[in-house]
Amino acid sequence: MKKKLFIGGAIIIFIVVMVVLNQNKSEDSNGGFFSGGNAQQVEATIATSGDITSSILVTGAVKEVTKKEIMATASLKVTGVMVEVGDTVSEGDLLYTVDLSSMEEELIQLRLNREIQALQLEKVQSVATTSSATGAKIALELAKLNVTGAEGLYNSQVESLEKNRELFNEGIISSNELEMLEKSVNDAKSQVDIARLNFERSESDLNQLYSANNSSSKSLEIDIAIQLKNLEGMDLNITKIEKQMIDITEATKATISGTVTFKGIETGDITMTNTRLFQIMDMNDLIVVANVREYDIRQMNIGQEIIFTGDAISDDVDVKGKLSYIAPVASSVVINGRQTTGIEIKMSIDAGIEYLKPGFTTDCEITTESVDNVVIGNFNMFKEDIDNNKIAYVVIDNVIEERKIETGIASDFEMEIISGVESGDIIVVNPSFALKDGMKVEITNDLESTDDLENMSELEEEGK
Repeated sequence: MKKKLFIGGAIIIFIVVMVVLNQNKSEDSNGGFFSGGNAQQVEATIATSGDITSSILVTGAVKEVTKKEIMATASLKVTGVMVEVGDTVSEGDLLYTVDLSSMEEELIQLRLNREIQALQLEKVQSVATTSSATGAKIALELAKLNVTGAEGLYNSQVESLEKNRELFNEGIISSNELEMLEKSVNDAKSQVDIARLNFERSESDLNQLYSANNSSSKSLEIDIAIQLKNLEGMDLNITKIEKQMIDITEATKATISGTVTFKGIETGDITMTNTRLFQIMDMNDLIVVANVREYDIRQMNIGQEIIFTGDAISDDVDVKGKLSYIAPVASSVVINGRQTTGIEIKMSIDAGIEYLKPGFTTDCEITTESVDNVVIGNFNMFKEDIDNNKIAYVVIDNVIEERKIETGIASDFEMEIISGVESGDIIVVNPSFALKDGMKVEITNDLESTDDLENMSELEEEGK
């Protein structure tokens, strides 16, 4: 029993002695328990100087700024298509042609009838002036010609109405267009009725002229008034058809310069009013639109430079732009697949626009801050103390010196060191919490492979 107590006591005394010895060695060499005075092994790197940029990466979509759609203004047969999707056009270029023969025939008939009405008016005025039976006979003949012309126009309008009624039943033309045709038929019928009444009146005037010159004078005045009204109505109809033909012709041309991105007709088709026939985009007028989180928008300002990258952009080309617009209000948007509150931004494309197309998705690296020729460090070169101060460990003659550092702007992997570390300092990377100021360390990685080691040696020599 005494032997066991002796052995136990000896062990306790040995442990106490080793603890005391270890504490004394820690004060001298900063070694650990049973370390025998060995230095703490660490990895280190050399602080360098250079330029650093802080940026935000967002995903954007390329959109066109200038886009025009060519719409059909009437239901007409397409006689030719001059462009295909992908073709480049200039403003005013002809895109397609349509059959205007029916409108041209109607215009010719109206102009002919107007000439007849003008001649009839001239003769009626002559009858009123001369009060002769000869003038009345001429007026009667002209009235007869007017009846023939009016009836011809009416028959032509009726035939056109029946053809377009079939198109309406097939859904090719709208009810508004059919109503306009029906109105044209009614107007033509009114012209026939007026012409017949005028013929009857001219015939009556001639008969009355033989019996009483005085009684026919009033009738001739009415005839003149009728002819003037007829001419006025014909002028309105002629002007209306001429304007329609001009509008239709202008609608067949490109309204902007750009690239054809949509074609909706082929030769032989019947256009339907207010349907899209072509779409043209200006590929030299593009922007990139993106939504940004509330947290990131505070770092953004108009004019900040942007680098665009993406699957469709080769690594050897530069596509650059600037932040040109920040929306005044936020909205609920989807960013990275999550519903959140965001702000829309727009970015101009100042270089490399030829590598982008509407609909492309791009990664937009927005430079928020940049500084030149400053001390640069990595995030693994410091740790934070309980007060959230950033602490770096500088190695000087294999002994670490604990320094509080102040940092500036940061990129994804690097940060600006404003104070606490100089360019050329050897800094412990991934420092453990066991490191203390004044502790002896051994650097295990090779620093000679860095270019800055020579600069560090030169600085040390100058210091000596």
